[in-house]
Order: sequence, then structure tokens, then C-alpha cells
Amino acid sequence: MPLEYSLVLHADTPAAVTLEGRPADPHDCLLLQQVGGLDGAPVDQDVNPWPGGDGDILGQLSVRGRTLSVEGLIVAPSRGRLRELERDLRRACAPTVDTWPVVVDGRVGDPALSLDVRTGEPLVTVDEGASSQGWGKAFRVTFRSGSSTLRSHQQHTRSVLPPAPGGGLVFPLVFPLVFTGPAATPSGITVTNQGDAPAWPRLLLHGELVNPVVWNVSTGQRLALHTTIFDGETVTLDGRARTAVSDGPSGGNRYHTIDRSVSDWWQLHPGDNLIRLLADGAGPNGHATVVWNDAYL
Repeated sequence: MPLEYSLVLHADTPAAVTLEGRPADPHDCLLLQQVGGLDGAPVDQDVNPWPGGDGDILGQLSVRGRTLSVEGLIVAPSRGRLRELERDLRRACAPTVDTWPVVVDGRVGDPALSLDVRTGEPLVTVDEGASSQGWGKAFRVTFRSGSSTLRSHQQHTRSVLPPAPGGGLVFPLVFPLVFTGPAATPSGITVTNQGDAPAWPRLLLHGELVNPVVWNVSTGQRLALHTTIFDGETVTLDGRARTAVSDGPSGGNRYHTIDRSVSDWWQLHPGDNLIRLLADGAGPNGHATVVWNDAYL
């Protein structure tokens, strides 16, 4: 039975190569016949860590992800065309230390999904032969990913403001004094992960913010910084990469400002997540932006 979807290798480049489960031209294509490790695969499979991928982390992080074993057939109307398709495929599957995206397109019930991979075991081609229909050659290749989930192509962004400051006391005082509660109530936004797996967000903290805390109320987890982010400065917290980087004049790594005693690198669970921004102080431009892609198994 043919696969319902296609795999697009190096989808972000002009040299993208498509392995087709249901080819538009069955006599001139890279026919995708079998993919192991994608549908119904365990998500806790150990893979090789990426260079520099561990970093300084909160707690212990195991590098886990997926291994995709891909098999198919190079089909061409002539031997020359067969060689051309094989060269394109070899170029796309060349081993490299860099990761690049594979797009899973056409899987029933899901949008187009991406997975960053690198070649694990190099491309192997075997059993070249000719028939009345043309030429064919079998291939197989393995890809490894540091992520256990696939992400949607569409990137979402939502912004959240810190609590508005209270007005303080107004003089002259009028007695009796009436206290109506806290001077400020934390604002919040609902961030929706429409996938079926937890998604790693990027949190952009825009100054001025003093000791900001980004709180996923739905999971009860917080990410707190002991620092001042100045007006015009942005600190980006990347949960997947475990990094905190400033684009301000001083620039560089701000990981050391994270309060490790109360912080977790939290994820967006499937469905709605209530996100709040707290701070000891904030300027008129102070806010946070949540950036994410829906995540799927």
C-alpha cells in the first residue's frame, strides 16, 4: 500500500528533493515506499547529542529524539535520468554536522510538519534494473533528529504585558480608608498549542523590565530572571536550546541571570495555556512575546 504522504528534504532551499508516497508521475520520481520511526514511533529514543546542544541546563536533560529509516525506489524513463535523480538524492542526503528540515506533507489529519534532522547512516542504492516501464533503483537512508516531535510550519506569536502599576495614595486622605485589594492584577494571555504534543516556546522579553518572571499558570511553572532588561533591549529565552541571549549593547549570554532555584524550562502543553508576565518594575515598552509552533507526534 503506498504511503499517503511525501517527505521533502532540505525544504528551505532551492535544491529541495521530494520523496513522493503518491507520485505525480510514477515513471519519473523518487518513490517513497517505507518510513520507519515516524508513524507510531516511540518518542524517547536516544540519539547522538548535537554539538553544543547541551549547554548549561536547569536540572538534567537527556537528549532524545527520533531516528527515521527511509526506503524507496528511484524511477526514471532512461538510465541518464536515473543517474540524475540519484545524484540529486545523494546531494540531499550528504552527511553533515548541520541540521536541516524534512517536511512531512500530506499526512491525513495534520498540516505540513517539519523535523530538523541530519543524516545518520549514508544513502545506499542497490538493485539497478530496467524494464519495459523504464529504469529503477532501490535506496535506503537513515536520518536522526534531536527532537521527538514535529512542528507545524505556521509560527504563532502572542504578546503579554506586565501588571499595570497601582495608583498609590491620593492626598488629602479621606477617612475611612477603603482597601479594595492588590494594586495590580497580573495580566494574562491564552496561548493555544493546537498539536498533540508539548511544544517548546521562545520567550522574547522586551525592556524595560526589572526581574521579569514568565509564568505558565496552566502548568504551574515559571522562568524567572534576576536582571534589568533596558528599554530597547530584548532577551530571548529559547527552551529547546536552553539559551538566554541579549541583543543589547552589552549583548551576549544572560543565562547566569536565571534564578535556578525557582525556574523551569517549561513547555506549552496541547490545548490552552494561560501565560502571565510578572516584574518588579516595567517601563512603558516592557512586555513579553511568546513565539511557538504547534507540536505533533
